[in-house]
Amino acid sequence: NNDSNALLKLMIALEFGVVEEEERSPITAALFSGFLFFVGSLPSLLPYIPENQTPNMGLLLAALATTLSLLLVGGIKTWATRGNIWSAAIENLTVAGLGGIFAYVVGRFFDKIVHSGSK
Repeated sequence: NNDSNALLKLMIALEFGVVEEEERSPITAALFSGFLFFVGSLPSLLPYIPENQTPNMGLLLAALATTLSLLLVGGIKTWATRGNIWSAAIENLTVAGLGGIFAYVVGRFFDKIVHSGSK
């Protein structure tokens, strides 16, 4: 499938800085990857910067900004895969959402283990 192969090549290029036709510096790849992780964290962190922000409003704004960002990134990846923009956006949001739910469940599990003797 052309869409799958194009997405695979894009992910390899973004994650590892490797393009089949050329070799890149591992330092450049590491810096680029670190920069992308930093930029990707901003939508969920920026709403907490204002001092007069309540925690609940910060959480709501962070959730909205993260949702919109995930939909945007999912849609943008269709530039490389030439797939359906809405399908890719929803897919990206779903995968990230399931990852978030899994991380929450694992965190609660470990919290119960760590604090089971102190209760």
